Amino acid sequence: MIEVTKNILKDIYKERPKDTKKYDFGLLLVIGGSDFYSGSPALSALAAFKSGVDMVRVIAPKRSADIIASFSPNLAAYPVEGSWVTKKHLATLLTLAE
Repeated sequence: MIEVTKNILKDIYKERPKDTKKYDFGLLLVIGGSDFYSGSPALSALAAFKSGVDMVRVIAPKRSADIIASFSPNLAAYPVEGSWVTKKHLATLLTLAE
C-alpha cells in the first residue's frame, strides 16, 4: 500500500501553464436529471470541475436545470422541454457538445 501525500499529488496534478485558456483542459457534457431528480448531474458536474475540467455543460429538463444552476455560478445548465431528455433534443445536445 502506498500512502498518498502532497508530493504524489503534485506530480499527478502539475501546475497549469500561465497562458492556459478555457477549454484547454476539456469540455464535459453532462446529460441527466428529471423533474424530480437533479442531484446526480449537479454533483457530477461539480466533481468534474474539482478534477480539472475547464468547462462543464449540463443538459436537463427545465426544472432540474434551474435547480442545478443554483448549485454554483460555474455550472452552465441548459434547460430542455419536457420531463426528461429524449431524441427530440438531439440538435441541442450536438450544438452544446461542440
